[in-house]
Amino acid sequence: MAQFEKLSFQELARFAQLPQDEYARQICAQRKVEESSVFGMCLHDDVLAMGTTFDQIFRLDMHGRAIGEPQPSQLGRVYALAVAGDRTKPILCAGGDKGIAFSNWSDGTHCRLHQSPATQYPDGSFPPPPECNALVVEAGGTSVLCGDGDGRIRRRDIETGKITDEVQAHSDMILALCHASEAHVTASCSEDGTCKLLDLRDSAKVVKEVPGIDDAFRKACNLPDEKHWCGAVHIDAHCNWISLAGGFAECESGGWFCTRYAQTGEIVRSYKSSASIRCLEADERNNELLMASDCAFVTGWNLR
Repeated sequence: MAQFEKLSFQELARFAQLPQDEYARQICAQRKVEESSVFGMCLHDDVLAMGTTFDQIFRLDMHGRAIGEPQPSQLGRVYALAVAGDRTKPILCAGGDKGIAFSNWSDGTHCRLHQSPATQYPDGSFPPPPECNALVVEAGGTSVLCGDGDGRIRRRDIETGKITDEVQAHSDMILALCHASEAHVTASCSEDGTCKLLDLRDSAKVVKEVPGIDDAFRKACNLPDEKHWCGAVHIDAHCNWISLAGGFAECESGGWFCTRYAQTGEIVRSYKSSASIRCLEADERNNELLMASDCAFVTGWNLR
């Protein structure tokens, strides 16, 4: 079995044509799904950057046309993208399997890679450094919040890459972050199925916990009765409403999306999708919420 996993995608595709190689066909199909998955995206000056599970970052205009060549990410799978710096020299922040990388927005040059510290096991050994799954650039554009695979939120200085603060926010890996600038609240959602609103200004504290899927949502959209995860979140500047999306333990079960009033938790919009939803990105100028899923589709929702 291991021989197939070491082959390139092109070599594997050749083996998959042979009727006796069922395992090769399964692995080939899995690779195709991984290549098409969009986990991270960000919008800047009508250019949409998209990070994939195949170690590349693509740039598209708002008509879906490719801009330039794909950029190698140096991160393995890319899970999160954000833009920092000023308008004359924007910086692309990318999070992935190997940590976080900072590079020039336009072409990905001058890339700097940084890793988070791993938590030591009781036996004294260390796991691999946690991946960076979510990013939020803070006001001023000089620091970034990183949602990591060990459930911690870490604040990094973009110029040096150094960690200046951190807090344990979830019991499982963090998958998405979003900041409400006027309310001074950061939303964090996780593999543990919850979304938490945190105040990270001085001593970090949880302001509110919002369910991903509750009984009312499950019944209204006929969602499967299985473990779910929260993979994407968006909140408005004043934290009046919050949009959440994600998937289920079984990939075949598809995904889910809902918008709630932040204060009451009341659902104002809900949707069951055919694939897990990985990221949400707001285009405030056009009043659209862009949603990307495992099927490489980008869907636009009206924010009003």
